[in-house]
Amino acid sequence: MYNIGFLEEKAKEIRKSIISMITEAKSGHPGGSLSATDILTSLYFSEMNIDPDNPKMPDRDRFVLSKGHAAPAIYATLAERGYFPKEDSTCYICNFSRKRIFSKRRSFNFEKIWKQTSRTS
Repeated sequence: MYNIGFLEEKAKEIRKSIISMITEAKSGHPGGSLSATDILTSLYFSEMNIDPDNPKMPDRDRFVLSKGHAAPAIYATLAERGYFPKEDSTCYICNFSRKRIFSKRRSFNFEKIWKQTSRTS
């Protein structure tokens, strides 16, 4: 469990990342992502049984985001939590048909990450 000041600081950093992603993409709905930030911060930094260093942990908690307009919030939260480098969360183009997210520095393969963290992989 983290103290409230730590969680507030993490939420602030996640909000900055969300705004950066939406600005870089020149597309998106900031309200949906920004409104989900506090709950995602609380879940990923305080409540969920997860470990970015061991993403296939059998007894890990899972989270399903069904609010598609809040995708930048989940990317920013996962990056802040350490699942991938923060600079990779600033995407210019999100092309889910190819399951890749493109960033300034390089692209990372979302499909590979999904397989690594999926229960059935």
